[in-house]
Amino acid sequence: MANSDSEVTSPRLLDDLVVKRPGPGVRAIGLVMSGVRKITNQVPLYTEWWSKQNHRVVEQLLAEHGSGTAATKLLVSIGDSSALGIGAKTPALSYIGQLTELLSHRDADAGSTWRAINLSMSGARVRDGIDRQLPLLRRLDAAGLVPDLVICVIGSNDVFWGSGRRRQSKTAANAKLRRELTEIIAELPATAIVGEAAGKSERGQLANKAIRAACEEHSLPSLNPWRGDDSDSRPRLSEDRFHLNELGYAAMAHNFFTLINT
Repeated sequence: MANSDSEVTSPRLLDDLVVKRPGPGVRAIGLVMSGVRKITNQVPLYTEWWSKQNHRVVEQLLAEHGSGTAATKLLVSIGDSSALGIGAKTPALSYIGQLTELLSHRDADAGSTWRAINLSMSGARVRDGIDRQLPLLRRLDAAGLVPDLVICVIGSNDVFWGSGRRRQSKTAANAKLRRELTEIIAELPATAIVGEAAGKSERGQLANKAIRAACEEHSLPSLNPWRGDDSDSRPRLSEDRFHLNELGYAAMAHNFFTLINT
């Protein structure tokens, strides 16, 4: 992909990271449940926080590359609201934020630190990952900002909220989801780790079977990042009873960290 010099060196190369509003179902529930409304109100704030963070990281990495002193390792996230930390006390306590801290602590003695660029979108479905997030990843590559690690966890909204097409049959919707999961995984770099979708429904099992098959085909590691420590009885769900809280995201970060170090 050919880019002009201004595109390659501009820290604004991620300007089309935008808030994706919650779906009508979530908005309707939020009208009568304050916990849902409170968590939903985090979406624009947390997306803006990550957008500013992304720009800072791009500026830092471009400066390091320009001076020849690159000591920062890059993690890039493709995903949905969980990667933004919706439900946690702060966006930095998303599983992406906590995983970045774990990696930085591990590599501190080697003089390396990790930074995250979070391309995730609240409400994102697999199609959003393909059409809106992968192009941003390619733009980073074209700018010389090649990630050392890509974390892709997407598909839970497709599982929970269906295809979004009322007249589409269950068979057609499931086939579409399988195709899209296969497509996004095929486009991921060799440094990617793929997380399965949340939920144990029939549709969730179908999605995760497709994820595992595609990862095996492309020699990418996959895992169920949602499992927690059963001996820890502290609540891991946020007030909306849908998103995780910072403890739930800590468990996700630990699951990824364990796999990375295996």
